[in-house]
Amino acid sequence: MTEYDADHHRDDLEDRYAGPDRYVRTAEDFLDVDLTTVQRRILRAVGEHQRVHISSGNGVGKSWTAAVLNLAFIIRHPGSVNMATSGSYSVLSDVLWKPMRNLFGRTDLPGRCLENPPRILIDDDWYFKATSPRYPGNLEGRHAGTMLVTIEEVDKPDITQEHFDSAESMLTSEDDRILAISNPPEDESNVAYELADSDRWHTIEFSSFESRNVKVDAGETSDDRIPGLVDLATIRDDWENWNAEPWPGLETARTAHRTRDGLDTRWYRRRAGVMPPSGSAEHRPIEAADVSTAWDRQSAADATDEPFAVGIDVARSGDRTVMIGVHGDELRVHYAERGANHTQQEPELRRHLDQWPEVTVAIDAVGEGVVSATGFSKCTPTSTASRPVRRPTRRLSTRTVGLRGWLNWGRGWRTVGRSTTIIFARSCWPLPGR
Repeated sequence: MTEYDADHHRDDLEDRYAGPDRYVRTAEDFLDVDLTTVQRRILRAVGEHQRVHISSGNGVGKSWTAAVLNLAFIIRHPGSVNMATSGSYSVLSDVLWKPMRNLFGRTDLPGRCLENPPRILIDDDWYFKATSPRYPGNLEGRHAGTMLVTIEEVDKPDITQEHFDSAESMLTSEDDRILAISNPPEDESNVAYELADSDRWHTIEFSSFESRNVKVDAGETSDDRIPGLVDLATIRDDWENWNAEPWPGLETARTAHRTRDGLDTRWYRRRAGVMPPSGSAEHRPIEAADVSTAWDRQSAADATDEPFAVGIDVARSGDRTVMIGVHGDELRVHYAERGANHTQQEPELRRHLDQWPEVTVAIDAVGEGVVSATGFSKCTPTSTASRPVRRPTRRLSTRTVGLRGWLNWGRGWRTVGRSTTIIFARSCWPLPGR
């Protein structure tokens, strides 16, 4: 393993480690790592492209590769700043930070590892730091050195376009980089889909079949197995458990996603490394074609002035609070405001709802998305304001307490099942009572 001497390498790193393979060779020389074909391809892509998106099945080592890249970037670019965030803190801690900390201990780099937040501090202007996804603005700031931003778990709900807007604002030189890592999204509404669909991003897709351990088990390579990567036995078990059918053989399973659309969603995303088709065992919740078909600027013939029902989606930070009314076969957006200042938003929502004292209101509160919720609170009108009212079975965000109190005094609560929730929130097809 090559020893690191800061004074010496500041002068010759740029010449010795140049070109698309610069991070591959830096990692091999200074970190003494055994890189797989997949991992070399990722590091080479970052050497060639400013914005790289890795979308793959599980178990190929993409997060470990991100850990290697961050250290290789620190070594290759003295005075650089590396920032990382993730849609899941456990992923950030377990699969990115832990290997970084272990690999750093094997190098001759100056500096030290610190916790809370995880960071490697070489000096005030040369460091790695992990940040919470709760505050996208933490990825912003002025930095004199070269910059690498790593965004893990991009397909998770806590990662939004605002994180990428903040990261993009950091790109000031041709050596600056952004690396985004995700499983394939469930549908086109996810930010991971937007990256894959963008010409600005270089997207690489891998399936779990490209894991070195799978290739060793299949006799396709004589390389050593690597602990932590998925093997063929695990993939075979997943096929049988998820798809409820016997293992069809390696080659058939490897390409089944191209010829079959009725497999389990988990197989498409976690093993084949692709977005599930609409006919998969667990249907994708949103189809882009359906949205395009439904969008019509001409009012429907049977549209009503007063909505039959109103749905409100309460925003997280960086998102919008939206209120949509069901007017016959037409949906109308009555309110859409970005940000999580619910105290200011509540009077505006109330002003709209006061126009329709008998309308049904459904609220998807912060942290209680209809995708994962087993139930949904639906408000139905009561005859008098003084009538006793049951509390909602799923508590609203405390930041919407003003609106919640208004609903409690003027309307009653009852719970509807999961299927009705999805119909209401997702499709707005005929609701109960219509």
